[in-house]
Amino acid sequence: MSGLKIARWCLAVFISLALCACGKESSSPVDGSKAQLTPLQREVREEQERTDAGATLGVANPQKPTAASGLSIEAGPDVFSDANLLVNLRGQTAGTVPFVRTLWTQIDGPEVSILDAEQLNTQVLVPDVPQYTQMRFRLSGTTADGSVASDTLDLFVYPLVNAAKVISTSQAENARRVNFTVRLNKPASTTTVLTYVTGDGSALAGRDYVYQAADLTFAVGEQEKVITVELLDDATREKGEFFTLQVSGMDGDVPYSTRGLAVIKDNEGGALIPTTAKPDPTPSNTPQENLPGQRGFVRVNLVWADAGSRIELAVQDPCGQRISPQRFEAACLAGLGFFEELSVDRQQNIFWPQQAAAGRYVVRLSHTNGRGSEYTARVYWGDQSAELQGTIGSGEEQQDIFSFVVPEAAGEPSSSSSSSSSSSSASSSSSSSSSSSSSSSSSSSSSSSSSSSSSSSSSSSSSSSSSSSSSSSSSSSSSSSSSSSS
Repeated sequence: MSGLKIARWCLAVFISLALCACGKESSSPVDGSKAQLTPLQREVREEQERTDAGATLGVANPQKPTAASGLSIEAGPDVFSDANLLVNLRGQTAGTVPFVRTLWTQIDGPEVSILDAEQLNTQVLVPDVPQYTQMRFRLSGTTADGSVASDTLDLFVYPLVNAAKVISTSQAENARRVNFTVRLNKPASTTTVLTYVTGDGSALAGRDYVYQAADLTFAVGEQEKVITVELLDDATREKGEFFTLQVSGMDGDVPYSTRGLAVIKDNEGGALIPTTAKPDPTPSNTPQENLPGQRGFVRVNLVWADAGSRIELAVQDPCGQRISPQRFEAACLAGLGFFEELSVDRQQNIFWPQQAAAGRYVVRLSHTNGRGSEYTARVYWGDQSAELQGTIGSGEEQQDIFSFVVPEAAGEPSSSSSSSSSSSSASSSSSSSSSSSSSSSSSSSSSSSSSSSSSSSSSSSSSSSSSSSSSSSSSSSSSSSSSSSS
């Protein structure tokens, strides 16, 4: 008897896999229909898709990306799944111009929960459906100039038959509890005892929900039971989180196990779609020299409040290169920018010490560990500055919290620095006061708070320094005057 049941189960799995394979080969009716369109029909359809994508992004007049930008977005391959599972959506972008916002939306099929719709890589809670079901999702993105690109994927659900199943669910955190429904595939013919246990996902027992483990008994004729799990509310903003309920039992003498998921929608603003708004910039009242770390003609400094979390700073330069903890330096035209991890007060620093290229700079933040946290970002460029204070949720990436334009190359060109170096060196040997002034500025550049006595000491030791030291002093002096005007 047990061998027959095992054979039936294997046959069901084989048929499902065969259906998946067939579905994949013919899973792109949209693509097939597009291939049969005339160029004019294809253009009309793409224009309509761009309009629809622009509407979901709030872009009133979406523009077609130029060929030169190479701008594209991909939703990824079609997805195949059983019911009541959490599946991954993995989007990708390309191009020389960054997307300032991306958004996943559902355009067809039974409504589902998207854990973090504004992230390229996110997850979808597949609904409980009794038969083959197809859903469609669109990934849209827009740039700062209103260019819009989009792509779609299909999610095919092939529900497998099991002796019992756990129906997945979602609930707001402040609802205080979540209900799992456990359903047998037919009413119990004898007293049936199952065991269940909760398990951590991104939500943790004792922090987000109350752990449970117990037996679940079905009397003769019963088919459905409800298991209630208590939720723990907190005041921290987070994206959607999930945990699992694992149910195990015996189908005759064959053991089986199945599970469902609960998605917790945070009521503090993290929710399924993060609502963390871009902070409003105000002029910074903190001069560069009062901050730890290196100064620059262009500089971004980040500090965050929560000691148990980590936020990562990144700045994209006008050449489209991103300086971050993963890329410590990058050259753009004549400007060279650097990343600096500071050991004090959870701070990071990105700066261009000698020259910064003209063009647009984009400041981005990513939360990579721990709970959500408040942060302060200070930006300096030319004689301007900005201070931004905000909150970032756990695991959240804010693609663009601030951008600014350097109208013309800031700082000293390398050729000018060389000539300034020799003249400064000659002046150093003939004029002690000039050397003292230059050395004092150099000391201020390497340490944000130097006293007049240490400056004097540095002056006397620097009177015999090399020309490269004098050159560094000259550029540091320019940086000092730029930052003080900020």
